[in-house]
Amino acid sequence: MKNKSEYALLIVLGFLIIFGLIGWAVSPEDESGQPLLLLPGVKEVEEYRRKANSWTEDMKLLDGRLAVLLNGNTSSLYTQSKNAQDLFSDYVALVQDIENTEAPAALTGLKNMLSNSSIAYINACQSVLNWVRNTSAENLVYTEQLVETAKDLLRELESSPWMD
Repeated sequence: MKNKSEYALLIVLGFLIIFGLIGWAVSPEDESGQPLLLLPGVKEVEEYRRKANSWTEDMKLLDGRLAVLLNGNTSSLYTQSKNAQDLFSDYVALVQDIENTEAPAALTGLKNMLSNSSIAYINACQSVLNWVRNTSAENLVYTEQLVETAKDLLRELESSPWMD
């Protein structure tokens, strides 16, 4: 009888070790490599945070394109206008993606910050479109102010504790 109980104990321990190794190997991890507890609310928050980080990176890339456009290195008005329209379309797509993605209740503030930043960039891009159409110094100064406001909002977003 003792042999059967020892075998049963070894089998149970073997299963525990095997399942423990499988769990360790397939458990999802956060950005820092820590295991992530997959409760539905936690999973939603982590997915939204990842999307928010991606949107922030997209805003940075679009900001770079906006800076290139404001430098006016292209001599062709058509090229400048086309680049401005393409940039505006990309900003609109980004804003739509942000606005159409539901945020978990705990991240409502983060969503508001994302919306404010992206809409500030939309306003700046609209001003760039006006500046391309009418390249006056007044329009350029106004556009640069809007771009700075958008950059300030983006920096504030990046410093949010949710963006770590």
